[in-house]
This record gives sequence, structure tokens and C-alpha cells, in this order.
Amino acid sequence: MAGGFDLRAAALRGFVLLMAASTLNALRLLATRAPEVAAAFPGGGDLLRPLSVALALGLLASYLGLWRWRRWGIWLAMAMSILTIGADIAWRAPRLHLGAALASTAALFLLVAANRHRFAANGR
Repeated sequence: MAGGFDLRAAALRGFVLLMAASTLNALRLLATRAPEVAAAFPGGGDLLRPLSVALALGLLASYLGLWRWRRWGIWLAMAMSILTIGADIAWRAPRLHLGAALASTAALFLLVAANRHRFAANGR
């Protein structure tokens, strides 16, 4: 809707804000409760912390791209989401965490599809 409120755009942006807040919270937990996080992901080993930080930073960058309606944000978000799901499987994450990653990836895909014209029009 030109010049007015668009629920699809607002839904994607609201989702991006929630996911960014969740990602920042994950970084906070990693910094303040590292032993508990390591215990929750028993397959992570010594690489858990640096790879988790890299995944989180990649996700935050993708959210910026999505917020700015950039196509690279879509690709980066999907790549980071797939890597997160793969890490959850490899690190034997709690089922709730894996389920949340799967659900948020599906929701992101649907919200991006609903706003695809914005990304196509942007051209970057």
C-alpha cells in the first residue's frame, strides 16, 4: 500500500526485531553463562563459543540487510539459519532450541516471500 500502513512489511520488520533481540540475548548468555551454555550443547566442544559468536554476528548482519530490503539480506539470513540448524544438530542442542530454529527459519521464509516485491524493487 503506497504511503500507508502495510501489514506484511510491518510483520517482517517486527519479526526481524524479535530475532535480533533473541540473537543479542544469546550473545549475552554466551558471555555471562558460558559453562551452562556449553552443558546445553554437549557436542559443541571448544569451537562452540567462537562459532556461536560468528553465527550470531552473521544473523545480525542479515537482519540489517532484511531491514533495509536488500536481497543479500535474504541470502545471508537463509545461509545463517541453515548453519544454525546444522550446528544445533551437530552440537546435540536441546530439542526446543532446534525446534525454534526450524520454526523461525520457516517463518522468515514465509515473511520474505510475502514481501518479495520489496526486495525485487530494491535491486541490491
